[in-house]
Amino acid sequence: MQKAIIAVDNLHKTFANGANKLEVLRGITVSFLQGSSYAITGVSGSGKSTFIHLIAGLDTPTSGTVSFNGQNLATASQQFKDNFLRQSIGLVFQMPYLIAELSVLENVMIRGLLAGDSMAQCKKRAMELLDAVGIADKASCRPLSLSGGQQQRVALARAMF
Repeated sequence: MQKAIIAVDNLHKTFANGANKLEVLRGITVSFLQGSSYAITGVSGSGKSTFIHLIAGLDTPTSGTVSFNGQNLATASQQFKDNFLRQSIGLVFQMPYLIAELSVLENVMIRGLLAGDSMAQCKKRAMELLDAVGIADKASCRPLSLSGGQQQRVALARAMF
């Protein structure tokens, strides 16, 4: 039996703007199993990005819990959250958010470098990932010289680092 690495229990998120309240998420309960891949789909405005921000620990729920390996992210220490984001989860946003001044290779390597991995180790892993997404030949290019689809591939490689 696979282990639930992220568990979401009765998750609610409401945004308030003065007296107006918008309930975006209403009682979501789901488990994400280790070693599995998932897609979160829905119409525009249905709360997909809000849900992803919550399960990544980037935002806190109005009520309910998001737990990683049994630790509630809303009450976890900042160090726990930082380690979770750095080592356990990769996010690909609608916009790739690549650093224009860095090469494609450097944009992918940055996660490993921030984690303290060696330059050689990061370069090797980044090239493997760029090859896996089919753009290793663009490693020395700057992000703005790439198409939108190529930029998304760089963002995907960075998230998998």
